[in-house]
This record gives sequence, C-alpha cells and structure tokens, in this order.
Amino acid sequence: MLVCTSIGAQELQWTSINELEEAVRNDPKKVLIYVTTSWCGWCKKMKETTFKNPLVIDNLNKNFILVKLDGEEKNVLTYKGHEFKYVTNGRRGYNEMTKALLDGRLSYPSFVFLDEKLDRITIAPGYRDVEGLMSLSSYVKEEIYKTKTYSEYQKGN
Repeated sequence: MLVCTSIGAQELQWTSINELEEAVRNDPKKVLIYVTTSWCGWCKKMKETTFKNPLVIDNLNKNFILVKLDGEEKNVLTYKGHEFKYVTNGRRGYNEMTKALLDGRLSYPSFVFLDEKLDRITIAPGYRDVEGLMSLSSYVKEEIYKTKTYSEYQKGN
C-alpha cells in the first residue's frame, strides 16, 4: 500500500480543455486528460477513492497539467484551432473531441497522456486504483514509454 507522509494541495487542480494550450505554454509539463461522464460508476468510484488519495493528488498536481473532460460535453470545445461539437448517438451522444482523443473507442473512464508539445503519448482506458494510477503516471512522467510498452513496464515492476 502506498502511503504519503507530506500533503500538498487537498484536491486535484483541473483545467479545462479550452485552457489547455495556454496552460502548457505557461508551464510546459506533460498532460493527463481524464475522460469521464456523469453516469459512469467507475468514474464515481475513482472520484471518491483514487482522486482523494494525498499521494495521487500531490504527484499529479506536481507533474502534470490535469484536464477533466466530460465525454458527453454538449458545449463546443476548441483545441489546436479546431472546434469539436456534440454528436447525438442513440440515447446518449459524445463530443467529437472525445472520439478523437480515444481513437473512436468511447470507454469511461479513460486517461489520455500528452507530451509538452500536446502530442499523444498513450491512451489508458479503465478504472485505476491508487497504485495503478501511480504506476501509469510514473511510466509517463519518467518517459519509460519511449523504450517499453506499458505491459513490459508492469512486468518489470
């Protein structure tokens, strides 16, 4: 079990996708985009457990620009000069940005990591407990993705 002995901020410091480009210009860091929805049970569980862990909060706030993206956002989102709109699809819809970030695989929750130039590093779908999210964030933060797949990294840890 991971234990944190010093506590920084008490909660994750989220920015919006519309503010992301300016945030990276002001503080060049890797980006973690957390794709969620209001109805997602695993997303709610993460909010109440993983995202309340002081070690996770400290690590993510310190090392990443954090974006929380509603996969079903109805407002137009602007990113890299493009506008992304809501698309109705059956009972629910999705924002075009969600589909683009997740390569068309709409799965919630999902994590998308970008580098300091806003190029995608990896997509990681699914719920993460504290240890799982810490491992995934270390894989990106330490740039292990440049030499190993995440599966290879996990086997070595």
